[in-house]
Amino acid sequence: MAAAEPLRARGRRRRFAALWAGIVCLGLTAPTAWGQEAVPQAGIRLYDNGEAAYREGDFTLAAERFEEFLQSYPASLRAPNAHYRLGQCYYKLKDLDRAQKQFEIGTTFEGTKIQRYSHYYLGQIERGLSHFKEAAEAFTKAYDPAGDSGFAQHVMTLIAESHFEQGRFFE
Repeated sequence: MAAAEPLRARGRRRRFAALWAGIVCLGLTAPTAWGQEAVPQAGIRLYDNGEAAYREGDFTLAAERFEEFLQSYPASLRAPNAHYRLGQCYYKLKDLDRAQKQFEIGTTFEGTKIQRYSHYYLGQIERGLSHFKEAAEAFTKAYDPAGDSGFAQHVMTLIAESHFEQGRFFE
């Protein structure tokens, strides 16, 4: 049994070294418009406080925390989520102009769920304003047949309803 312990320890060291190498390699990838800024513990706490306030239903406080976070760390890895959550806060507070602005920023994060979900909320805003053509366009951008099947079916229903509201029955 004693001989197996050093092998296990070596295995842990190798896994740790591989994990560390992976982290270092990720840091050496091509820069993007976001995700390059390091966030200190105080910033992480600020973001986490926004998430906690959101989950507790205090959307005003959550919006304040996400605004503070984005003002201090606009290019961090958490910036896309912060913009999306801020949009959700404003949406729930019925401040649709500010929500729309945040979701429009969310659509710029290419290839992410944030991009699709931001299009979804933009569609919901347009649908609420009876702008069915714009809603159908936004929902179409949110649709991903390879993604979550429940979400995809929901989005397809919203696309169909938006076309129906326009009197376009076979598109």
